Amino acid sequence: MVNDEPHEWRLQPSSISKNSVLIAVWLIASITTVALLARLYTRYWRFTRLYWDDFFCVLGWAFSIPLAIQATLASGPPAALGAGHGGFFLSRPMTQILFYTSLWSIKISFLIFFRRIGICALPALRRYWIGVFCFTALTYGLTWMLNPYACWVKKGVLACEHDGDVGVLRPVAFRIATIFDVVTDCLIVAIPFVVLFNVRLSVRKKLVLYSLFSLEVITILVAIGRCVVVTRGMISETMSVSLLLLLTHVAASTAVVVACIGSLRSLFTQDARTRNAKDDSPGYRSGLSRRRQQQIDSTVLTELPYYSPKYSDTESTLKSPDAIVLGTMEHNTPFDHGNLLGARP
Repeated sequence: MVNDEPHEWRLQPSSISKNSVLIAVWLIASITTVALLARLYTRYWRFTRLYWDDFFCVLGWAFSIPLAIQATLASGPPAALGAGHGGFFLSRPMTQILFYTSLWSIKISFLIFFRRIGICALPALRRYWIGVFCFTALTYGLTWMLNPYACWVKKGVLACEHDGDVGVLRPVAFRIATIFDVVTDCLIVAIPFVVLFNVRLSVRKKLVLYSLFSLEVITILVAIGRCVVVTRGMISETMSVSLLLLLTHVAASTAVVVACIGSLRSLFTQDARTRNAKDDSPGYRSGLSRRRQQQIDSTVLTELPYYSPKYSDTESTLKSPDAIVLGTMEHNTPFDHGNLLGARP
């Protein structure tokens, strides 16, 4: 008799030992948690508040932890999974809710982060940012249109995991979702590179910021690698549930870690002479308020004006991202600076 069970969800022994899966999953989860705590501590210590991009980063982390639990449960004996101990928690829709919400939360976090550091100083880039934001939100909705809802209504979610027709369409849906993921990442990572190309900064600082923002390319490579491994496993009928969920957890956790590292870009925006001069100043020794410190440290992408023939040096300085960032901080714009924990004056 032909086995119509989808290759992706076949309850077969994993080629990876249970102990290896557990160590890998929870080591990655621990690294992700430490990176998030470091991000939040650095942000709050430096700015006395958290922003909306921090909120979406926390949301992405919160959805990545259940993925670790999924991978842990899937590493158990196939008989236990078949007996229903995995149940709906290991099903396709549950994994999608956790995985895609985690990934797209990180994408939104990056978009808000880039806008907050002065992306909208260039009108064309402002329109591009709006387009990318809308496209990112649209692709999140489109990923849910790839599901076999007709089969779910007719047979139920768990029964459809053993449906032959659904098994044929699943690899196609998987590739399309990966394309959405990679394309949105490419569109997002292009934003800081365009800004850096149009600002007057030293070569050293540009290289540092280029390398820092290039970390988002890691999430693209992980997504492509996951797609290649999973699709090959579907074709060769060797893909196990535990390996799929392990790769899913790795992809989501990588996105969170990259977002946390990217938020530490302010550590690279002041040279040693500036910091030493500030440390020796009477105002600093007398106890500079964190609010004032926030304004001083808010120089992110530029300390000098944009290259633009239509602006004089004075005008372009006023139109630089620094001026915009400082202005929005003074007025505490709700969209850019959502004060999640209540900023102290």
